Amino acid sequence: MPDFKKATGFILRKARSRENDQLVVVFTREHGKQFLYARGAQKITSKRMTALDSLNLVKVNYAQKNGFNFVREVDLVSRLDLLKTDYTKRKFILTAAELMDKLMPLNQPEEEIFLILHKFLARLGKEELSETELFSFLESLLKKMGYMLPPLTKVNWNSLNKFLQETGGQDLVSREL
Repeated sequence: MPDFKKATGFILRKARSRENDQLVVVFTREHGKQFLYARGAQKITSKRMTALDSLNLVKVNYAQKNGFNFVREVDLVSRLDLLKTDYTKRKFILTAAELMDKLMPLNQPEEEIFLILHKFLARLGKEELSETELFSFLESLLKKMGYMLPPLTKVNWNSLNKFLQETGGQDLVSREL
């Protein structure tokens, strides 16, 4: 019997799966990072297609069956348009989303990290932030996730990439934008 869940979350990443399906990575307030399988989400007639876009804030109902989470319903809360249209702000949120996608464990509720991300996005929507402020946010996010940069590390793109290679083995793709 399926286990039904409701959650509010940010879509960190999506990928095409088979012809018309999508695999979506969502960081939810209630259940942490989740992989959700959305059947038919790539069809041109799908009502889910616009809601399941990267970096959207959504409310999602999903069912767990045979070890997989299947999207049942999805409602768009915010597209974060103010952030997505500004190149620098989009790069900031893509970097944060990529860090969370690469380093957050699955199925581990992290409400505090969700609230930190939510506050950061609200602040980013209201004001211009420098790269120094972004690195400060990313550093605090890493600390909350249980990662610690080496002492006396000057936080910049090179040190962040080096740290990610040591922990996750991958560079930040969003930095290449």
